[in-house]
Amino acid sequence: MPKQKDSITARQLMLLKLSGITGTVFLGAVNLITSLAGAQGYMAVLGGGLLSALVVYLATTLGRRFPRLTPFEYARSIFGKWLGSLLGLSLVAFNIISSTLVLRSLGDFLITAILPDTPISVTITTMLILVCGGAWLGIQALARFNEGLYPLGFLAWIVVAGAGLWRIDPGWLLPLFDAEPFALARASVVSGSLLVNGLVVLMFFNFVEEQSAVLKYSVWAVFAGTLLIGALQVAVVAGYSPALAETLKYPVLELARNVSFGLFLERIEALYLGVWIIGTFVKVSILFYAAALGLSLVTGARSYHWFIPPLAAASFYLSFQADSVPQSYLWESMFNEHAYFYQIGIVGVLLAGALLRGKSGAKSHE
Repeated sequence: MPKQKDSITARQLMLLKLSGITGTVFLGAVNLITSLAGAQGYMAVLGGGLLSALVVYLATTLGRRFPRLTPFEYARSIFGKWLGSLLGLSLVAFNIISSTLVLRSLGDFLITAILPDTPISVTITTMLILVCGGAWLGIQALARFNEGLYPLGFLAWIVVAGAGLWRIDPGWLLPLFDAEPFALARASVVSGSLLVNGLVVLMFFNFVEEQSAVLKYSVWAVFAGTLLIGALQVAVVAGYSPALAETLKYPVLELARNVSFGLFLERIEALYLGVWIIGTFVKVSILFYAAALGLSLVTGARSYHWFIPPLAAASFYLSFQADSVPQSYLWESMFNEHAYFYQIGIVGVLLAGALLRGKSGAKSHE
C-alpha cells in the first residue's frame, strides 16, 4: 500500500480543525441551531463542545495505538481485509458527502446573498477546481497555507462577534432554562457535528510529528470553536430577538454588515466573506484529500492523485441532486443531525475492536 511521507505539526492540525469549524459558520450553522433550540442555542453549543471533546479524546487514544497508520489501514488490521475495507470506504463516503454539502451550501449562499445573477453551477465548478488543486498538493501544503492565513480569518470572526455582542439585549436570553430537553439535545448533537469537523484528528493523527501534543491542541481547537460559535449564537439571538433570528437565513452575514469602521467603508462584509471562504476552501480540500488518500490505501493504488478527478465528478453530480435551496438546506440539516452518531460510532468501533483484539501499531507491522 502507498505510504504518505508528508508531516505536519500538532499546531497545524489544530488550525486545520479550526478552519473546518469556523470556515462554514456563516453558511447557516447559527440559523440551524437557533431553529432547534431557540434562545437557548448557546447552551446547545456548550453541549456540542463537550460531545466534540469526547470524540477528540477517543480519536487521539485510538491514534496512539497506531501512530504510523491511517484509519484506512488499521481498520483492515483490526477487522480483516473485507470488513476493514468497508469501514474505510464508509469514511471516504462520509468525507465526500460532507464536502458536497458544504459546496452546495456555499453555492446557495452566494446566489442568495451575494451574487444573485451568477448560476450556481459556476460557483460550485470554480470552487471544485480550486479544491482539486489543494487536494493534489497534499496535506502539508494545505497546512502551511492555512497556518499563514488563518489568523486573519479568526481575527475577522472576533471583530464580528465582538461588535455583535456589544449591541445585545440580555433580556432576549431569559428565561435561562426554558428550552425543551429533546430540542436542546438535538441542537447539541448538531453543534457537536459542526465542532468535530469531519474526524480530522482521526484521519490525520499519523501525519503529526509530535503526537503527544495532539490532544492538547485539539482540545484547544474545540474550546476556541465553541467560544466563537457560542458568542455568535448569543450575538444573533440577543441582538435580533429569538423570533427574528429564526427567520434570518444567514444571520452572521447580517452581523458582518453591521460592523463599521467609518462611513468611508462600504460593503465591508465582503472583506470578512473573503477570508471566511478561504476557510471553506481549506475544509473541503482536506476532506477531498482524505477521501482520495483513503481510496488509494483501500485499493492499493500507488498514488492518491488519480482519485481526485472522479471524486470531483461525483461531488459535482451530488451537489445538484437538491432541486432548490430549501431542499438543499433540509438535506444539510438532516445530515448534521445524524453526522455525530457516525463520527462517534466509527471511532468507538475501531477503538473497541483494537482493545478487544489486542491490536496496535507495533503488532500490525509484525
